[in-house]
Amino acid sequence: GGGLMILHKENNSIKFEKVPNVEKEILEIEGKCMDLKIRTILVYFDARTTPEGKRRNLEIKKEIERILKSVEEEALVVLGDFNAHIGLLGAQTIDRNGRMILKWLNEYNLTMLNLDDRCEGTTTWEARDQKSTVDFVLVNQKMYSRFIEMEIDEKREKIDISDHNLITVTFKMKKQIEKIDKGKVIEKEYYTKDKLALKIYRKKARRFLG
Repeated sequence: GGGLMILHKENNSIKFEKVPNVEKEILEIEGKCMDLKIRTILVYFDARTTPEGKRRNLEIKKEIERILKSVEEEALVVLGDFNAHIGLLGAQTIDRNGRMILKWLNEYNLTMLNLDDRCEGTTTWEARDQKSTVDFVLVNQKMYSRFIEMEIDEKREKIDISDHNLITVTFKMKKQIEKIDKGKVIEKEYYTKDKLALKIYRKKARRFLG
């Protein structure tokens, strides 16, 4: 593959870390986004149909299934280039990787967002007058309950630097509110040299203290 990367905003509401994995074609992270614990698996399956390609895909498959069996309380997202045809999207007939994915949906109670009515677009790969659907997003039921919509940028209006089309998935997250016990005092320190900010702060403090 061309390498795997996951980027996320860096703030107090989003905390993720990489999970060590022996498979270089699997990138796994776990952590928390606002109120939700999430595990994300980004994967690339070999496009080759040679014995070596099949062997590599079998190793990747076994490792992903090991991870799927270990997920209990977390929300789960499995996505990437599966180099698979499921026979339900695009003109291609179902293949080995496609059958594997459909089996996962049943065996691990996953939902494929590409098949959802809220998904706009079908084609995820297009080059040399050919097109197909080989990139998929799978989620467990905890993550599916937060799903809002998915868009596949078939016209490449947002980004056009690859033969794969950009996939955008939107989920609903809830901001975690810190609970304060009655009578509990929380001390926080703020530092600024901004004179206007200090003036506003003093004014609000006087109003609050009466």
